[in-house]
Order: sequence, then C-alpha cells, then structure tokens
Amino acid sequence: MCNVLIYAVPFGFGPTGKAITIATELHGDHNVKVTTYGIPFALLDKSLSSVVVVDCLARDVHLWPTNLLDGIDVFFSLMDLKVAEMVKALKPEVKIVFIDSLLWWISHQITIPPYIDCYIAQYFPGIEQTIAARLPNPIHVVSPITKLAPHKSNNVQNSVVVHLGGISSPVLPVDSYLDFLSGLAEVLLQLAQQSSFQWIVTGNPNAMAIMQHQLDATAIIRFECLAHDEFVQLISESICFVTTPGIEATFDSFSMGIPTVFLPPMNSTQLGQILVFRENGFPIALSTAHITELHEMASLGITYQEETLQLSSFVNNLAIKSKKEFSHLLSRLLSRLFSSQAERERLIATQFKFLPTHLPNGMEFIQSYLNTVCAKNMSADSSVSHIPF
Repeated sequence: MCNVLIYAVPFGFGPTGKAITIATELHGDHNVKVTTYGIPFALLDKSLSSVVVVDCLARDVHLWPTNLLDGIDVFFSLMDLKVAEMVKALKPEVKIVFIDSLLWWISHQITIPPYIDCYIAQYFPGIEQTIAARLPNPIHVVSPITKLAPHKSNNVQNSVVVHLGGISSPVLPVDSYLDFLSGLAEVLLQLAQQSSFQWIVTGNPNAMAIMQHQLDATAIIRFECLAHDEFVQLISESICFVTTPGIEATFDSFSMGIPTVFLPPMNSTQLGQILVFRENGFPIALSTAHITELHEMASLGITYQEETLQLSSFVNNLAIKSKKEFSHLLSRLLSRLFSSQAERERLIATQFKFLPTHLPNGMEFIQSYLNTVCAKNMSADSSVSHIPF
C-alpha cells in the first residue's frame, strides 16, 4: 500500500475530474489524498466523501499546508510540471508521476524533465507521431484514463446534457464570454420549448449563473452543479451529450457510448481539438464558413493567450451576429441524431476510435505502476530491517 498525493491544476474542471476518478479507483488499495485550490476545490470537496481532500491554497508548494507532503511515496501531478518540479526538490525520494492530457498538444513535442519518474500521456490523435522519435526516456501513452468499468446506464432518461467546460482559464474570466453564454441560453430555451426532452446544463458555476440570469424563473432548463460521480451518472443516463470541446468529460461520454455533439471552442487547446473532431466526422454546431475561420486562426502561429482572446471574440460574435444560424445548426444536428438510429450508431463507432484498445488501459497502468513502487519500497524496507548493528 502506497501513500499517494494527487494534485490537479485548477484549469477548469477537467483535471480535477480526472483526479477524482483516479482517487476513487485507487482508494482502498492505497492511502490517497487529493489537493487543488481555487474554484475546482469545491468540486473535490463535494465529490470525495471517503478520500482526504486538502485545499493547498496556492500553486507555490512552499505555501502548502504543513505536513501535506509528509510520508508521501508517490505524487501525481495532473498537468502542472512546475508543481511537480517543486515537490521533487523538496522531497527527492518521492516518485513523481506526471499525467499529460494537453501539454504535448500545445507544443507538438514532449520533453521529459529529469524530475519526472513516470510520464503518462493520454491518447489523442497525433500523439503517437509526436513521440515517435522520443528516445531513450519512455513516455507511456495510454488509452484515456476513465473508470475501469464505464457503462451505459439502463436507466436512460429523456434528457440532453449540455456541458460548459474550458471556459475558465488563466487568460480570461468567465464574463469575457458573456454574449455567447447569454445567446446560448436563449438558443437552448428555444430548443427546450420545441422538444419533449429535458434539458440539463452543467459545468462552470459562474457560466451557468450568467445563463440563468438571461432566463426567467419559469425557464424549463435545469442548471446543475454536481459532484463528479453524479455528473458522470447524468451523462450515462442521457440520450445525448452536448459539450464544449475538451478531453476529460468528452472521454467519459465516449467510453459510455453516449452520442456527443460539440459546441464552439472556448480556448486555444479546444480550438485544436475541435478541428480534429471535425476531421473525424463529429457533429459540430458551426457552419462551414466558421470552421474555415477557425482553421485560419489555428494557422496564425500565435500564442495560447492570443488565440484564446481571439476565440472569445469569435464565440461572442457568433452569438450576436449568427445566433439564428447557430440555433438552426444545433437543432438540425440533434434532430438527425434523434431520428436516425444509423446516425447514432455511426457516431458512437467514431467515438470508440478515440479509445484505442491497442494501448494500455490508462487506469490499469496507473495501478500497475503503484503496485511496482509499493513492492520496491517493501523490499527496501525489508533489507534495511535486516542490517546488523
């Protein structure tokens, strides 16, 4: 049994949701603590009743609560190399595991720092080409890290789940997307009034507050700020998942076989992802002209910050100038899915291609690595105990 501390970078809720999934699977076999700070800590606190959660208060490890790192055998850093480096400097005996969902995507290369003991990269199209020449230090590419036994619920509800992810970032506050969120609220209300489905919005609480403000108190759309397991359960019971691009919630829906439709991208990494999803035939609520505009933006070679700023203008203009077209596109995409079993089956088959079976199962790989560390620690302890004095 290892003493494990999992840290999630507070960039949106994706890394935090991943930390919750990992902690839930490891709890019972290992002593697990989970930490983050900022808004995502509330999600940790709500989601993990049987696992120790700690608000680390800041990114600077030197400001973390006293004793948080004491006795730790393995430290997981989800998407933050700087924190991993600081932990290794303070606790060189601790094994550092870095889980990469996006960094290789941003830089189109992977460099393993010397302070990382195990570098795990989740699969996304293009990663195997990126690391093809990456020797001698191994990068462990795994299938997406989801629950070991994801399933499509038998209790399917007549609901469409709309997820707002990736809106909160170090670059822009949520209210920078005010026009888009207000416009999306109106579009969803129109769709809800025209259909018999239950519409449920989840994700960033500040984004949901903006949308709720746009609607009256009798609006027929539910807004839910859920614990992570409740969120995954909600997706599993839905007939369709409508989401901003991203990796974590998207892979959850893919693994459960829930037809997934994409909203416009909110940040730079989502821009790259939406173009990959488009190339693979996923339904996206954007016109051909808007997709062309995104391709042009992606080709500029500008910084993450500049690209995210441009995207906020893009989606806000979409809501102001093209709201009717956006509403029509989203309505048409959903109608096609709801009316055609063949279209649903085609989309689900495409989704499963993003969960390659030729790669190690992400969660099983993590468990195997921890078991190896534990065995080595026990062997070392046994050797020490037999040294004659």
